[in-house]
Amino acid sequence: MAVRLLRTYSITKPLGVGVLTSASKKGKVTPEDLAVAVENMVTLNKVGEALVLIEG
Repeated sequence: MAVRLLRTYSITKPLGVGVLTSASKKGKVTPEDLAVAVENMVTLNKVGEALVLIEG
């Protein structure tokens, strides 16, 4: 019997956030679009912070 290993991936932020942050470094993104990227990153950091504080 052959054993098949499956690889799983998890996405930690919405696709496109990295594109927006890179574009902002070149001045090619609107402040409104950059604000969406920043809001997503801040929200994800809050979840990570809460998980670290769980004693286990």
